[in-house]
Amino acid sequence: MMIADMIRQGESKTLEFKAEFPQKNQIAKTVCAFANRAGGYIIIGINDNGDVIGVEKDLIADYIDRIANIIHDSVFPMVLPEIYTYKISNKMVIIIRVFIGNTPPYYLKSDGRLKGTYLRVGKSNKLADRDMIRELERVSLKLTYDTDFYKPFNNEELNQLTDILEKPFERIIPKSELQKFGLISDNGSELYFTNAASIILGKGEHCKINCARFLGDSVVDFFDKKEFSGDIFSQIEGVIGFFKNHLNIAGIITGSGLKRNDSLEIPEEVLREAIINAVIHRDYSILGASIKVAIFNSSIEITSPGGLIRTITVEEIYQGLSEVRNSALAKVFAEAGLIELWGSGIPRIREMCAKIGLQEPELCEAGLFVRLTIYRRGDKVYVQEVGEKYNSDISKTTLVNREMEQIQSILKEDGTLTVKEISDRLGISVAAVQRRLESLQKMKRIKRVGSKKTGWWRV
Repeated sequence: MMIADMIRQGESKTLEFKAEFPQKNQIAKTVCAFANRAGGYIIIGINDNGDVIGVEKDLIADYIDRIANIIHDSVFPMVLPEIYTYKISNKMVIIIRVFIGNTPPYYLKSDGRLKGTYLRVGKSNKLADRDMIRELERVSLKLTYDTDFYKPFNNEELNQLTDILEKPFERIIPKSELQKFGLISDNGSELYFTNAASIILGKGEHCKINCARFLGDSVVDFFDKKEFSGDIFSQIEGVIGFFKNHLNIAGIITGSGLKRNDSLEIPEEVLREAIINAVIHRDYSILGASIKVAIFNSSIEITSPGGLIRTITVEEIYQGLSEVRNSALAKVFAEAGLIELWGSGIPRIREMCAKIGLQEPELCEAGLFVRLTIYRRGDKVYVQEVGEKYNSDISKTTLVNREMEQIQSILKEDGTLTVKEISDRLGISVAAVQRRLESLQKMKRIKRVGSKKTGWWRV
């Protein structure tokens, strides 16, 4: 990409502007942050708005010499950037190009590894915590988090692991094969389980998936939330079930007109591929975060902890290029036939959506998270299109069941809501709400406590 094009796009995780010669620590911090992640450019002579200020010609030689000395004296391990001048809008700027480092973590000598390691997050340099530093150390050793030590080997968890894997593999997996996948490893004196085994078992607070169905297109209000934990395959199936509960379903008459098939507005294959992709590529070294699935009126967002791997871009992922963050997990899913080729997930999702007329999904990096957005047709549009095409409509039973689920979820959050308030929130008639409440009471899923006027609902 040309320098002028980069400047027009503005500051990012790989680009920083400086209107004037920065303070010593500012240059050193950014160099460390770039070297620890995806590399990048520091351009001196451009202000925060992207306006070209330029550097006085008489100062350029001195500035370049000072920059080289600052980086050499302040950063460890040694970083060797390219430093050169560039003419734009008839003004000279200084460019410092920092390459991706091979031996992270890079840190400020004066502050030491624990207090001087920085990462580039969006447009900012952030101090790395111990978990991030350890992940950088693994990168330096060409290791991945999922192949690192979890706990000493024991037969109880071995049996749990083989039981979990038996369903997707449709056979019993021997211990030797678990070692081949990288779920069990040998340190020379004893066997131990790797982090990949703990992820499959669903151990740890961060090994879970949180789902929510929001009202509208913002995260202000929701009417259903679920947290899926346990083994990773059960989590995936739980999320697929959540999608089926909250996405539109059309009943399509096929053949002689006697058989009715239900079809999700977004094919299950797309949804399954998207969730598996998030599971395989998330950064499990970030212990305080989980995968999050948000269903809005117009889209679905699947957000995974961890930015893109250091050497890959969104554009390259669209083209089918990929680097595996969790090699053991990817191996297990590939051998079980749950993924096709490494790197094919996002291109396949985009291709499948395009084939049925949906807007192509978009992948973006937001700080230390990656978000996949899958666009919906829109509730009314989908019903109308499918109804006209197949002379059918959404199953009445499906709609009633969905409305009852929504009412139950709302009352779980606030049992004092009136029938009118529930009606306004869901956009259905008062009479329909009353019928759903009566059904829920008969099913013993809710109970009225107190009088009609002053009482409340217990779920």
